[in-house]
Amino acid sequence: MNPEKILTILSQIRTFRNVARPLWMDAGFDSETAHFYEGLRRDATCDAELRAMPSRSRVQFRQIYVAAQAWLDTHEPVALQRAVLCAESVLKNYRTPDGGFCYSKTLQNEPSDTRCGAYEQAFAIFAFAHLAHVSHDVSYMNYAEETWQFLLTHLSHPKGGFYPMFPVKNPDAPREQNHHMHLFEASLYAYLFSGEMVWLERANQLFNLFETVFYDPEKGVVRELESSESHSEPGHSAEWIWLLSIYSQISGVQSEPIVRQLYAVLLKNLDPENGCVYDRLDAQNNPTMLGQRLWGQCELLKAHLSMMSVLGDLKAGTRGLNLAEVILLRYLQPNGTWHEHFDATGKDLYAYAPASSLYHINLAFQETFRMLELRLEQKCKGCAGCGGGTCHEA
Repeated sequence: MNPEKILTILSQIRTFRNVARPLWMDAGFDSETAHFYEGLRRDATCDAELRAMPSRSRVQFRQIYVAAQAWLDTHEPVALQRAVLCAESVLKNYRTPDGGFCYSKTLQNEPSDTRCGAYEQAFAIFAFAHLAHVSHDVSYMNYAEETWQFLLTHLSHPKGGFYPMFPVKNPDAPREQNHHMHLFEASLYAYLFSGEMVWLERANQLFNLFETVFYDPEKGVVRELESSESHSEPGHSAEWIWLLSIYSQISGVQSEPIVRQLYAVLLKNLDPENGCVYDRLDAQNNPTMLGQRLWGQCELLKAHLSMMSVLGDLKAGTRGLNLAEVILLRYLQPNGTWHEHFDATGKDLYAYAPASSLYHINLAFQETFRMLELRLEQKCKGCAGCGGGTCHEA
């Protein structure tokens, strides 16, 4: 891996973040209601149509995380202020009497969709864990715990895991993978930031569910549904590679064989032109939806770099650098917005940049900095000429 290319990529990422995060904390935030907008136009403005869109709780929680991480990186007071104000607003306007969070509201805080999804509860826990970490206010972890108790009370599935939505409409439907993955992610961060073993125990339970229900060892993919005939989304396989790498380091639970198989199959189904993941594979692992969403590429970047950082796969690291270039040049815009979803012809299917993707971008770049800077810091192990300093063969 070329150290100069690593430094160039990190510089370009830093430049984008320095523009994007202040933009979304300003133009992407409604100061009157303390809510983040659902998106911005590509000229970095929010028009009446975007302001009128129902405000989803998942977006609020994701942006709380982004703001909290921005404060951790920069110590800009406005970032933490935005995170705290939004959290206060969400707790006031989205929270149900029994401790869950509804799907969406209007910007006037009128009900839009009062259902409570497991996906939304996962991001509530994720956001509260980050906010507790940066603010040192333990009350946020109490909210995280109360959210988990809501899940147990209203969404527990008799076979393990959780139904996707409360009220439960079809109790016999196959269990779904996606919200369990994000609950796994949220539990890991809640454990990392609080040190409370109960969160690691919850992550253990979710890993067992993944291994026995959603991981398909014959096909080497993550099923989206509890069915051998389920389709799969390569972006989610990539996300699980990254999550399992973190989980194994934290818990000591062995997941390397799963990670290696997921990665090997993932590589077989990338676009040969740009190295990007497609939207969907069918039950036989054939690409059936050839679009390429930004979030999937962000998750693939994390997977490549995890394979390099944790398992020592230098070729994966090179793939990660190449993909980072694609993300920076093809998807991201200099003004802090982005292209969201290219179809098979290369047309962007969105007329705006959805706020929900900033979570994927920010976390991917956060992990890119962590893993590539660690790579640069590795010392020489015997190659000629470096004098024992930073290894230029890294």
